[in-house]
Amino acid sequence: MLGADDLYELLVRVGDGVAALLEYNQYMKTKLTAVLALTIMFGYRSVAVADDGGAAMKRLVEKQQHEVGPACALFSKNEVAAFLGKPVKDGHTASLGLGCQWATTDDTHENLIVTRVPKQYYVAPTGAPKYKKIAGLGEDAYLDYELGGWTAGAIAGEKATIVLFTGKATPATALAALRLALKRK
Repeated sequence: MLGADDLYELLVRVGDGVAALLEYNQYMKTKLTAVLALTIMFGYRSVAVADDGGAAMKRLVEKQQHEVGPACALFSKNEVAAFLGKPVKDGHTASLGLGCQWATTDDTHENLIVTRVPKQYYVAPTGAPKYKKIAGLGEDAYLDYELGGWTAGAIAGEKATIVLFTGKATPATALAALRLALKRK
């Protein structure tokens, strides 16, 4: 069974940025706890309850780094490169299977992570210091700057979409990416 320390290590290794947000942003902790708890619970059950020294979890993490989930279809590699202004690696599953992450090919560690979840799991970070409500983009649309990057999110229909940039992307870039993702089913 996973202990508290093992669970924390899993969140840090698998979260692709989500764990960092949880660690440093109290308001994000409360808003993402339900999604993460369900994801961890189902993910943990899928790798079996075994005391194998963490090998099953390591395999799960490695598998995620090489899979392409449904969120990866929201943007092409060329579109992401245009958003980030430089070439990117292929997208791979992120956000504990709920999203997709593309990283630049250089050593700047710039990324785009797009996450799509059922709307009931979406909570705009209204308590964030740089939170800004965005009108005309979707239900509860917002723009926010946290941890060195712009984030934008909104609800459209039964799904919520969040884009998270790290690096030099601008607020206009985050909103453009969100607009494009919201148009795509």
